Amino acid sequence: MFRKMRSKYFLAFLFCLLIFSLFCAKKGHKESSVHYDRGVEYLNTGQYDLAIKEFKESIKINPNFCKARNNLGGAYMEKGMLDQAVAQFEKVIELDSTFETAYNNLGGAYMEKGMTEKAVEVLEKVTEINPWYIEALSNLGRAYYETGRIDDAISTYKKVLAYDPKYLEALKNLSFVYYNQKMYDQAIEELKKVIKLDSNSAEPHAYLGLVYQKKGEKKKAIEEYNKTLELDPNNPVAKKELSVLLKGETEKK
Repeated sequence: MFRKMRSKYFLAFLFCLLIFSLFCAKKGHKESSVHYDRGVEYLNTGQYDLAIKEFKESIKINPNFCKARNNLGGAYMEKGMLDQAVAQFEKVIELDSTFETAYNNLGGAYMEKGMTEKAVEVLEKVTEINPWYIEALSNLGRAYYETGRIDDAISTYKKVLAYDPKYLEALKNLSFVYYNQKMYDQAIEELKKVIKLDSNSAEPHAYLGLVYQKKGEKKKAIEEYNKTLELDPNNPVAKKELSVLLKGETEKK
């Protein structure tokens, strides 16, 4: 009888202990989420030191909180603390090998560190997980270009634009690749798309002026530099190149 009673009370004790543990875990996760939410608010308002503090508190309570670790890495990136950022992104991937954003962020951190081959490796992996992760594809295009894989860069940017023709970063980067490869007609085509989508930006007009200048189409180059200065009177590229072109026209007369 005594053994049966002891067994009964022991099971009841274990049940109560389990309930208490679950309660503590739930309370802990709630506290972790509170710190996380504060961290996100600080991150969005550029208060990176405070964001880092909150994300660390969140992770202290819940070490497997991948979103907190990922955002902690993002805050480190904003402060230029690249080694710390890499460590957080790598830990996220260790905890969850399908966490796409962490791969993309890790690739970006590697590029900032000049480790472009590592960036390619990571970004290729995430685009295998999700072939239409546009931001990662765009970053992969940049990584390919920086490692000298020009054809891969062009085809990757084209893939991005096939999915989203209005993706400005890919349009700008593709036009830049074309310009550096002296593929001026293709560069002009992409820059005109950029200007159509971002009509109030001076920079695309300045680059278009440079392309026309390289092609020897001085009149069109002058027109683009003038448009640049209408939008940004202090644009250094337009001011310098327009001065050179106008001086040449004056000397001809």
